[in-house]
Amino acid sequence: MDERLKRLLMMDYATKNQGGFLGNENQGGLFGNLANINPNLLIGSNIFGAGIKGKDPFSPIMPSVLQAAKIKAAFKGKSKLMKAKNKNTGANVFVEESVIKDNPELYEPIETKMFETTEQRNIGETFGKEFSNIYDASTQSVKNIGTLDTLSELVKIDDLKTGIAGNLRLNAEKIANELGLSFDWQNVGAAEVLSGVSGQIVLDGLANFKGAISEGERKFLIDITPGLTTSRAGNEALIAVKKRVDQHNIAFADVAKEWVDTYGGLSKKNADGMTWNQFKAAWQESNPILTSELKDQLSNLSKTFDNEFSQQIVDGSKLGNEYAGKKFIKIGTQWYEIK
Repeated sequence: MDERLKRLLMMDYATKNQGGFLGNENQGGLFGNLANINPNLLIGSNIFGAGIKGKDPFSPIMPSVLQAAKIKAAFKGKSKLMKAKNKNTGANVFVEESVIKDNPELYEPIETKMFETTEQRNIGETFGKEFSNIYDASTQSVKNIGTLDTLSELVKIDDLKTGIAGNLRLNAEKIANELGLSFDWQNVGAAEVLSGVSGQIVLDGLANFKGAISEGERKFLIDITPGLTTSRAGNEALIAVKKRVDQHNIAFADVAKEWVDTYGGLSKKNADGMTWNQFKAAWQESNPILTSELKDQLSNLSKTFDNEFSQQIVDGSKLGNEYAGKKFIKIGTQWYEIK
């Protein structure tokens, strides 16, 4: 076959719209739509040029493919990413604008406002502070583990009237100092330290309540704590409850972080349209600190007084005539009524 005819046939093969390996995909003309330049035209051109120069016409196919890919990528440009809500998961994601338009049943565009109102800023700050408080409580709960272990050791002392010695005393003294409690360590008994430290750490933790337990549970524990510090069994129960509160604080912080990571903040609703406060109430109900049975047990224990703690219980009349007939115990610098 004539060489010139061969070259023409190769060019024709390379540029025809056949849909195969070298099929023509160009729909807009060479200059009409640069983004749609068919790489196969460039490949065909290189093959034809190589044939004219007397080279093996198929040797430049791979270099031509690479050149065409680079050119097409350059003209295509970068796709715009938009923030959208995935309707299936409720998560906020960044997706190509074209994908969002082509899948309205899956993605809901989220408008980004350049300026926020004072109200929006205040709402954001309020929920931001709540998230910070939740994590502070979680961090403190992790630290409490060692303290609660020390208190558990105090409870195990055979004679709570005796003084505290050795490493246990050093640890107890450290905890007391951190809580701002003052003891006469030369004459102090384990019972006094136990009731003071366990009561203070529980009351401090509940005063700085961050949301892991319901308000009803928090109030119940605050009211019952003084009575639980008046017996060995009561203190054991108090320490166990405090550990449970700390475990809830840690778990609740993980839940809050997951909400923020998924929905963009505590001020945002989840995929079901539930607000954070609604979710928090549902979480507290599903993860109670206290069962009705445990409440009854704690109530009974709060009315039990052991001899080791009797000297710390004061008749209310000593604090004022208006308190006559009531019993009080001092925790830290405050007097608390034993109900």
